[in-house]
Amino acid sequence: FLIRNTKIEYAKRVGKEEKHLQCSIAGRRAIGFGVGFGIEYANTPLDAVCRLGTDEWNGYKRPQIFIEDMRTAKTKYQSNKKHVSKL
Repeated sequence: FLIRNTKIEYAKRVGKEEKHLQCSIAGRRAIGFGVGFGIEYANTPLDAVCRLGTDEWNGYKRPQIFIEDMRTAKTKYQSNKKHVSKL
């Protein structure tokens, strides 16, 4: 699903090589594997392609948003979107 014009909050890079992004998006816990670069856009409105899943860690299970891809959000003054994706 697509979350339009949102901002990531409480962002930090995680993983051995810090290639992943752990954050909050739309007020919900989120992670993006391979999108650690997204931390540079933490204060920028973004469009994010996501899926719902389950975070399983140390025996606990809880719902989580998985960020698949992201780009800077289109505004009414912008005709082209700057793609900040890993793709």
